Amino acid sequence: MKTHTPWRYTVIEPGTYLWSTPHGYRLLVDHTGTRDATPDGHAPSTPCLHRIGDDADPPDD
Repeated sequence: MKTHTPWRYTVIEPGTYLWSTPHGYRLLVDHTGTRDATPDGHAPSTPCLHRIGDDADPPDD
């Protein structure tokens, strides 16, 4: 995804990655799973439909 799209990642340490989405979200990925690491107050102006870590169910299409 990082080669042909605006998605980017940084290696924090071996096996731990910080992904940046085209919409401005940051996702921390490691052996335990994926967590939202978007700084408070820096959420994009266009929210995605379902952020990782939200307890609510995603909306029906």
